[in-house]
Amino acid sequence: MARKIFKCGRCGRAFSMKAHLVRHVNVKHRVGSQKPIKSMSIKALRFAAARNPHAIDQRSASNGSLARIAVEMQAYRNRLFAEREQIGQRIAGLDSAMQAIGGSAAPKSSGRKSTQGVRSSGGRPGSLKAFISNVLRSRARPIGPHEIAQAVRTAGYKTKAKDLTNAVGNALAEMKSVKRVGYGLYRA
Repeated sequence: MARKIFKCGRCGRAFSMKAHLVRHVNVKHRVGSQKPIKSMSIKALRFAAARNPHAIDQRSASNGSLARIAVEMQAYRNRLFAEREQIGQRIAGLDSAMQAIGGSAAPKSSGRKSTQGVRSSGGRPGSLKAFISNVLRSRARPIGPHEIAQAVRTAGYKTKAKDLTNAVGNALAEMKSVKRVGYGLYRA
């Protein structure tokens, strides 16, 4: 009996199991469970290009449709930039109006903020980071995570964590206001 072969519609690689082909498409081509690009409509190509520009290549569509997609995407990009400019002007107007009546303007945001790699300073009131900041500010000498965990519990921090020392160590690594001064020693 002949074995069935499953071929990737994008790169031509062959697999003996459909699950392996699906995994390959998800990992290598990063478009999830969508249809192969060769069978996509122009509208679907535009959507795929907006989500993942690297998913579109010369094999995916004829040169004429790619050129048309590129022109449409450039026009859409230009419209977005114009809208961004108008929104910026509106925000500036609101800020000046708020300052005129004695209010405080909120800090400017640069769009989406990534939480990966961001170190926060103290934390919200009642959080582990806030308790750690208070403990470190009250100590004259640098202390380690185990001693900080004991002081945090004594200060009234309630937790269900089995290993508070580990949680304290993780929080210390994310805090801007805390400085590591030696092996396992931290200071505010």
